[in-house]
Amino acid sequence: MHELAKHTVDAQARACQETQPQIHPMCVRAGQDRRPARVLRRAAIGAVTAAAVTAGVLVGSGEEDGPQGTRTDTVAVVLEAAAKNAERGSAQLPGPQQWAYLATVACMPQCFTSERWWQGNGKNSTAGGTDVHGHANPLITRPMLSRLGTPDTIYKALSALPAEPHALLEQLGTDPDLRWALDFEGVPRDATPTLDDEAGMIFRLLQTAPILPPKVNASLFRALKLVPGVRFITGTEDALHRHGLGVQIVSGTSIPVRRTLVLDPRTYAYFGYREQWHGAKNFTFVYARKAAGVVDHSGERPH
Repeated sequence: MHELAKHTVDAQARACQETQPQIHPMCVRAGQDRRPARVLRRAAIGAVTAAAVTAGVLVGSGEEDGPQGTRTDTVAVVLEAAAKNAERGSAQLPGPQQWAYLATVACMPQCFTSERWWQGNGKNSTAGGTDVHGHANPLITRPMLSRLGTPDTIYKALSALPAEPHALLEQLGTDPDLRWALDFEGVPRDATPTLDDEAGMIFRLLQTAPILPPKVNASLFRALKLVPGVRFITGTEDALHRHGLGVQIVSGTSIPVRRTLVLDPRTYAYFGYREQWHGAKNFTFVYARKAAGVVDHSGERPH
């Protein structure tokens, strides 16, 4: 197994063993029934009104790492600013002989970098990056594994997601094939897909989608406003130690999982996210989206 993937699986497996596996998406398999939890979430989402989301100043009390500031933004203001910033973005698609590129960083707690290239014609993808010691991994090129094929068809599939936030959240929470179909990290075709909750799906799309249509990117932020319990914290950081604004959601009951979206404090662009499990042992996974773009050759990085 490629060392980056092995390290990720090993870290997540340890967390699954130490906590209750049903509360984390990487531990839950498609055959398990999560409909009751989804029904409860959808009922709660339907009960949240715009007034309830924006009422008061939802500023955290320092539970997350990072400096606490004195901003008085509400979570709705921050997420709407992130949505508007995303709408102003552009998405460059690679030509048939070009490659879409994405570099991400994960700390579990040791940090490693993952680099992926997707060929524009859909034939091949290349994996690379660095291990936890900072050593470069050999580039491995293999046939494209995504069900969706080319970057162009991936982009079209993402563009087909509902732009209306309520409808988008509903599909993210009820479509068991969506996480599988949009798995950009090369999960083999015969692997068992994992399920995730609505917020987790949003975080994963922001982190791992090689190219996000601007309208869908914006809708992901607006959909987060509808998730019960979402709140704003003023200080946190991603896996590249970039300090930013935090949008935090806690899920789980006996063993809570806290996810914190990290946004650029100036532009509200996505930096990365943090995921904390609190159980018999505590785990903190931290992620960052490092770079993305279109290049002419596999192994090349955007300037």
